[in-house]
Amino acid sequence: MQRLRIKFTRGEEIKYISHLDVMRLWQRAFVRAGVALAYSEGFNPRPRISLASPLALGVTSEAELMDIMLSRWS
Repeated sequence: MQRLRIKFTRGEEIKYISHLDVMRLWQRAFVRAGVALAYSEGFNPRPRISLASPLALGVTSEAELMDIMLSRWS
């Protein structure tokens, strides 16, 4: 497995989008781009994506950190 750390910003355009919706947005973007995400094991597997700390609604950020795990080396 390979871990990637991604740095992104949350500007005025998406400051009212909830944490769970941001996670769903990234998951869909990675799947659509063909990124080989690693999934958790268990009855309901979920992609191994984690944000450093969730932000409250209405807050912007210049440096959000996100870790994703890939199932194979890219």
